[in-house]
Formats: sequence, structure tokens, C-alpha cells
Amino acid sequence: MNALRQGIISRLKAAALDRDREMDLAAVALLLAQADFPSEPLDPFQEHLDHLAIDLSGVVGDVDRVQDRASALSEVLFRIHGYAGDTETYDDIQNANLMRVIDRRKGLPVALGILLIHMARAQGWSITGLNFPGHFLLRLTHAGEQAIIDPFRKAKRLTAENLVRLVTQVQGPRAKMHAKYLKSVSDRDILLRLQNNIKTRALAAEDTDHALEVLETMSLISPDSATVVSELAILEAEAGNFKQALDRLTSFLAQRQGHPEAAQILALSKNLKRHLN
Repeated sequence: MNALRQGIISRLKAAALDRDREMDLAAVALLLAQADFPSEPLDPFQEHLDHLAIDLSGVVGDVDRVQDRASALSEVLFRIHGYAGDTETYDDIQNANLMRVIDRRKGLPVALGILLIHMARAQGWSITGLNFPGHFLLRLTHAGEQAIIDPFRKAKRLTAENLVRLVTQVQGPRAKMHAKYLKSVSDRDILLRLQNNIKTRALAAEDTDHALEVLETMSLISPDSATVVSELAILEAEAGNFKQALDRLTSFLAQRQGHPEAAQILALSKNLKRHLN
């Protein structure tokens, strides 16, 4: 690992120590993006984030209704700054790297959602990501009102009918809408979702090394995630690094006694041991 990337990893470790309410979501997303491009400075991208927030403050005007706030977000990000959901090259890995999203002014729902969250929170507005499957959504709340908005469609406010239609689009015609899909998620979960898109695309391109690097950053953001450590170990084992994979799982269990998914990790460890013996 070169010195530049090592410095980025150290900063990610420090950021991961912050409690969710103290985490600067967009700043950490930029660090994750820079991990793939260590030689690129972050200053221009951080300045752009500042401009987004400043421009929103200049158009908010009378925003007594939640819909007014959604409209102001849409005006600044999508009309003034020209962002859009990437409908033509949706699976391009650049769509989940926030640096490249800012460069190209297009991206995935979760990447665009991070920009909207950054802008809204800079105004002190209440906004959260949702647990919606297959398509990242946001909830904006104000004065007892709420709006579910779609970052991929210019912060369009979604009705109950829209949500039912969307869930069938992403999960199939027999899929049903569930209340859990509208539960708020933590900033940490949003970052994992962002990185998972990069990992999935790296694996689709058979770029295992990149997928491993992305999973390493995911493990920094969420060190207690059994899913992440399991995926890391499985990929390492598939690459022939059985001892490294086993050591990772053993260390995870030793540091997290009583973990709710310890049984699954232990079962995976036993399976890997059979390959070493």
C-alpha cells in the first residue's frame, strides 16, 4: 500500500470512530472516493460541496412547507448545478464514486442522495436515508410534514402509489410494500450502501483486487459488520489466501465476544480450516 493511500485509510479509521450524528457524511464519502484515486487532492471537491450549501441558502426564501424545501434542493442540485441520475450508463462504477459523480454531474441514487443530505443538513434541515431496497430514497421532514423524495429523479416527491410501483420495479411484479422499507438508516449504512455498489461492479468486472480494497474500506466504516468480514474472508479464500481469511475471522470473533452473528462467523471459520488441514 502506497503512502498516499495509507494516509487516506488512517483518516477513514479516525472518521469511523465518530458517532453517526457527528459523522460528516459527504466528507467521508469523498475520503472513500479518494481511496481509489489517492493522488487526487480533495480540495476542489470539498469546495464544490461548500458551493452547493451556499447556493441552497441563497434560494430557500420562504420554506415553511416541506415541499418547498424539496423544491429548493431540486432547484440547486439538478437545475443550477446540472446533476442527473445516470440512466444511460447506470452500471458504470464511476456512478458510486463521489469524486467522479461531482466531475460528471451524474450518478446513482445513493451518491446523489449524499449530496442532497449534505445540502439539507447545512441548512439545519431534517433529512435521512431510507431502508428502501434497490433504490435509495430520502425522507425530508419539517413542521410535522414529511416528504419521501427520489434523488435519482430530481428529488421528486413520491406518493404511496409511486412507492408501490417502485418496489415492484426493483423487486419484481409480486413484491409488496413493507413499512420497514421506509425506516431511517444511519449515515454508516448509507456509506456501506455506496461502497457496496462499487464492490458489486468490481466483482462483475472480475476485478477481485479492487473488490477486496473496497471491502477493506467498508470494514473500516463498519468494523462490527459480520457481513463485511465474511465477504472479505470468502474473497481472500477464493484468491487462495486461506490463512489470511481465517486469521481475519478469528480476530473478529476474539474482539467481539457475544456478537449476534458469531455462530455464522464460526461456521465459516471451521469451513476454512478444512482447507488448511
